[in-house]
Amino acid sequence: MTKDDSNIKQLKQQVQPTQKKFPGLAIVFYTSKEIITNHQGTLWMERAVDEGATFNFTLPIMQKQKIHGS
Repeated sequence: MTKDDSNIKQLKQQVQPTQKKFPGLAIVFYTSKEIITNHQGTLWMERAVDEGATFNFTLPIMQKQKIHGS
């Protein structure tokens, strides 16, 4: 488990009471992480006490492939 995974797991535990007000929050985390990971990207979280959290991600730039004969 990476540090980011640990931070996300810890945040999920903290947000459980909020999830009752906003159902689906966990699925958004999971779905986002899966999409970003499947595209060779990275997802990380930065947080500060009493200021909330910011989620960031990167995705690689993909170049168009030239199709032969066109």
